[in-house]
Amino acid sequence: MTAWKKWWISFAMLLQIIVGTVVILLWVYRDQEWTIPINDWLHSPIGQQFSAGVAGFLIIVALTVMAVAIFRPTTTKQMIIAEDGAHKVQVDRQAVEHSLTTSIAKYDLYNPAIKLRMHRHNHKADVVVNGMMSKRTNPQLLHSALLQTIRNDLKQGFDIDLNKLRVNLRPYNDKKSVVIV
Repeated sequence: MTAWKKWWISFAMLLQIIVGTVVILLWVYRDQEWTIPINDWLHSPIGQQFSAGVAGFLIIVALTVMAVAIFRPTTTKQMIIAEDGAHKVQVDRQAVEHSLTTSIAKYDLYNPAIKLRMHRHNHKADVVVNGMMSKRTNPQLLHSALLQTIRNDLKQGFDIDLNKLRVNLRPYNDKKSVVIV
């Protein structure tokens, strides 16, 4: 997370802490001499509007923080595969896709296209393989061979575990051109 996001979230949470502390102090010391004018003001129409505005602000801040936490993407275009103090080795998603495409080139698969989603927190990847299979290919054997090849290539080359593999194969069509990798 970038530094400016951390500062804005910290500021919003600090405002919630201050408002919560003031409300608790006014409730605990409600019979004290210094809280009676504040409580009288809060019971007035202007004080009621102020309280509703503060409550609305706190609700909006809470919903915004929840939305950021829930909808923040867990996938990344670059993954750190090795780290030693300040030194990091990152790999790009397109480089991994190209490596996987060349590793599956030995199978009877025409026009292979690989889409990869790398999960940053657990060093795993979801792989989708699209392509046309030849007429002499057994789909079950091809799937198991692709699974083993992709799993081994990801683990040995990039130290990334395979989370999911999805293979979308279409039968060979004479009307489409074939690109050989």
